[in-house]
Amino acid sequence: MKTNHTKGNWKYKIDVSGNSFYIESADQSHKNTFIGEIGGGVQSKNEMEANAKLIASAPELLEALNHCLELLLECEPPKHLIETYGNAIPNYKNLISDLIVNEDESFY
Repeated sequence: MKTNHTKGNWKYKIDVSGNSFYIESADQSHKNTFIGEIGGGVQSKNEMEANAKLIASAPELLEALNHCLELLLECEPPKHLIETYGNAIPNYKNLISDLIVNEDESFY
């Protein structure tokens, strides 16, 4: 899968004002690459930090999701589920594939 996001690990840090968090690349090859900012509005500092942590973990989450898809592509649903639910079993492989965004797609 080809992607256009900033490669490598991301990190977050609090702004000097203490009112927002910045997400940036943690890799030296992309040093000081700005990814995004969380802040403003009515969010508490704890909520802003939790959101920043979640966004900063996106590259690792994408890697884990890709690994899960690879594993799922190697297996089939258990026979008892097929016998019980037949065609009502959701196509989990396609569901996960649809969640992984490549350079030509978006979430919207």
